[in-house]
Amino acid sequence: MITLLIILFFAYLVGAIPTGYIIARNSGISDIRTQGSGNIGATNVARVLGIKYFFLVFSLDGAKAFLFLKLLAYAGLSDLMMVCAAGALLVGNGFSVFLHFSGGKGVATVVGILAALAPHLLLLVALPWSVLILLTKTMGVACVGAALSLPFLSLLVHDEPLVFYGTLGAAFWIFLRHMPNMRDYLTSAGDKH
Repeated sequence: MITLLIILFFAYLVGAIPTGYIIARNSGISDIRTQGSGNIGATNVARVLGIKYFFLVFSLDGAKAFLFLKLLAYAGLSDLMMVCAAGALLVGNGFSVFLHFSGGKGVATVVGILAALAPHLLLLVALPWSVLILLTKTMGVACVGAALSLPFLSLLVHDEPLVFYGTLGAAFWIFLRHMPNMRDYLTSAGDKH
């Protein structure tokens, strides 16, 4: 139990490193949360600073989750502990102690988690994401739709129950974190009709 708590603590801290905030600050934006959508994630940083920053922030956010989980795998931790650590990474990203418990929405973190723990699902989920981004031209909607497809894709390829429940948790997290975006999208879509 002590080992698990230590792992969860460090996973939270790794997830809590506010990559987008740091990069924006180093690029002359004192607080990215006062710009654009107010989020510290790759999409908002790119909205304010340019598209190249999307790839930088997204890659770094995904990489920190990926590398941390790979380190745990190298240490021989159980699958259950890895999934728990993945959850702590997400919580850290969304409620960073370094930003008074504000944070990102977790998409890049989920991508890093999938790359480490279930890369086959990362390849499969690219399809619904691509279709939705083409249809809606809205990153938030595409990410939510892709995330919600994850548990079904896990069932489709007959993953073990732990992977299914992990993807279910990730989908729920992404959906909750994007609820304001979804409301805005539905409102604007309604206004057009």
